Amino acid sequence: MSAKPADQAMTPHLLDLAEALPLLMSPDTGAALERDEGGLSTADGRERFPMRGEVPLLFPAALLSYAGDGLIDVPFDRYNDALIQYALINSIKQKYGNHNSDHASVWYEHHRTRTRNLVADASGLVLDLGCDVPATSASVFPSRTRYLGLDPLFGDTKHFRLIGLAERLPIRAGMVDCACLLTSLDHVFDYHAAVDEAWRVLRPGGRLYLASLVWEERAELYRDHVHFHHFREAELMLALRHFRIDSLMRYPWKGDTHRSALYLAMTRQG
Repeated sequence: MSAKPADQAMTPHLLDLAEALPLLMSPDTGAALERDEGGLSTADGRERFPMRGEVPLLFPAALLSYAGDGLIDVPFDRYNDALIQYALINSIKQKYGNHNSDHASVWYEHHRTRTRNLVADASGLVLDLGCDVPATSASVFPSRTRYLGLDPLFGDTKHFRLIGLAERLPIRAGMVDCACLLTSLDHVFDYHAAVDEAWRVLRPGGRLYLASLVWEERAELYRDHVHFHHFREAELMLALRHFRIDSLMRYPWKGDTHRSALYLAMTRQG
């Protein structure tokens, strides 16, 4: 038998639906989910979540009827409910601009190297929030880990991951060893809720890994088609108040003087 290439040998195990199912719950009620003919449902059948291929759509039920071509697409005249308003704002950002860095760029390679160093001590089950293409994102993690990605965009249904909101994770409490927000938190409108949800699904003593740009000046958002936030460092630290910061690395970003990149490894407290 021929040996595996070095990069393949180092890839963690990517969970499939059968392996992920015991972790899952309704993002509305917290009830456990099981597989049925139409997708996933609660045991009493009152809550149902559809599949796109083998990819489950685990949005709150009020949003499922707006699941369009790869994203939640809320019409502009639907704004009578706070959650619908929230989804509408998200859908505007998700329709325009490039959400991910060019994988051929030197800055993306810098990010991958820095992330690989950041998560070198990760072990157990990793939940990657804003995972993009799971196989690519998973390749920076140690081979001893098990990897589960989650993303709100589902234009690509060839690769298994969970489709849902970082603010309403469809994961039972205390089930995850490591959670990651690797350049994804600034895409989340309610970033405090996303950090609190990461805390909830982590086991006590679990690890949170975060990478984000922070801005010292020129942080106006009206020029940005894609992100909801240009974080100041104090804003991030307030959101992370329930975590102990174990390491913090600061790097330059694209030669800019008005912003830098922070990479943090943290431990869940409480």
